[in-house]
Amino acid sequence: AAICVELYKLLLDKPVDQLRNTFSNLALPLFTSAEPDPPKKTKAVVQGKDWVWSAWDRIDVTDPTMTVTGLMTMLEESYG
Repeated sequence: AAICVELYKLLLDKPVDQLRNTFSNLALPLFTSAEPDPPKKTKAVVQGKDWVWSAWDRIDVTDPTMTVTGLMTMLEESYG
């Protein structure tokens, strides 16, 4: 039931500080709840510009027939 509540929070676009990670162990009388931390950001300087990313960021590749050379070209054009 706790997972369903958290899924509703995601659908309602609640901020990260309102989300909870709940763990229940039925073999032991153990119920714990914790607040997740936001992902850690990594910062780099690429061609004189600050570039910040986290583990939750992604690069979308929309062409299923893209080759490795095409991927490298796309990354060079997008991120330098």
